[in-house]
Amino acid sequence: MIAAILIQDLPALALQMALGMRNQVLVVSGGRVVAPHDVAGMPVERARALRPHSCPLTRQPALERAAWEHIVEQVFGFTPLIADAGAGRLYCAVDNMPALQSLMHTTHARVGIASTRTMATLAALGARAGAMNTVSDDEINAYLDALPISTLRELHELELDAAMADRLALFGLATVGRVRRLTRAQLKAQFGEHGVMLHEFLQSITDASPLPLYVPQPVIESTQYAWEPAGEPVNLDALLQQALTQAMLELGAQRCGRAEVSIVDQAGNVIVSTSRILRAPTADMRHLLVQTTTMLRELMDTLSSRSHVGKRATLLQRSEHERHANMGGEYREHELHVQADAPLQDAEPLTVHAIRLRLATLTVIPPSQVSLFHRPPTLTEVTAPMARRFPQAIKRVTVLDPHAYLPDRYASIDVWKPAS
Repeated sequence: MIAAILIQDLPALALQMALGMRNQVLVVSGGRVVAPHDVAGMPVERARALRPHSCPLTRQPALERAAWEHIVEQVFGFTPLIADAGAGRLYCAVDNMPALQSLMHTTHARVGIASTRTMATLAALGARAGAMNTVSDDEINAYLDALPISTLRELHELELDAAMADRLALFGLATVGRVRRLTRAQLKAQFGEHGVMLHEFLQSITDASPLPLYVPQPVIESTQYAWEPAGEPVNLDALLQQALTQAMLELGAQRCGRAEVSIVDQAGNVIVSTSRILRAPTADMRHLLVQTTTMLRELMDTLSSRSHVGKRATLLQRSEHERHANMGGEYREHELHVQADAPLQDAEPLTVHAIRLRLATLTVIPPSQVSLFHRPPTLTEVTAPMARRFPQAIKRVTVLDPHAYLPDRYASIDVWKPAS
């Protein structure tokens, strides 16, 4: 089975991931809303009236690319069979259902599962955000007969506009299943090349081509092992700075859009990890050091909370055994609960064996050609300041009749006014 993952509001998700926001946002480009999809295309003022608690932000394509690569990397963590169809849509094998569901809830993606890519896409179009829709081979015909043809407008490569969907509905072809029964010649005669694209898309429902092995995007990885297990912030900062210095040597002229810090054990297995999308691609070591140091502090807090939770779980298990083995076990259980809820004084100190740093979403800024000579000023740039200071000094001569004998009929002389 193949899973299709659709993230329609990727521009909004990217800004939330980069800025660490939980509130709703309005992604704006050119004075109109791009995401969320339910208010897409509206002017900003109208969208803010409908969603007064949303924050309008400018669209950032670099953040969208970094967020999408992060999502694809998460999918690659539980299956190597991935087909990236562009930002917001990918296909993967259903090898780890719990991990797929976790990603679906985190990103509010629509997931469709079917035997082919096209059918999985149609299944995802019928699901709501953060939900999964599975269509088996026996349910394909019934599902397509109930799926409105207007749903395909979300697939921009089909170029199916509202007029084409309404025209199909007037012919009694309001569902995908009914349109699928038409021939190529019939769709081409009514809709031209758009009808041909629609026919080829619907015919690919039965195309069971396998998914390819995904080739990950290039990343820069640096792992630094400590001579002795470290737990103090000073020692961990020095270890992180060594890893960053080594990574910066490999970064060169590239820019980093996403950073990931992991704490690994002696065997190289990741114990805990966190990543962050930078607000803008950068190659500044000081900026990356501040970001990665903050991420390392978060990892240490996570490890500290895990150790306390593990200690409490051990105490609770011990109280359960003593309740069954001894008389008066209820009192001992209560006593141990109080000790577990109290601050732990005998907790083992945290130790870190190695730190791994990964710089991802690498980009190269294209070179720009700079002129070595100053551009000469134009006539308008020279005369406009003079006309504002001396309004009657500059005149405009307009030729009326080049063959006239009298000067008054040959040209007119008026005061020149700069364009406002």
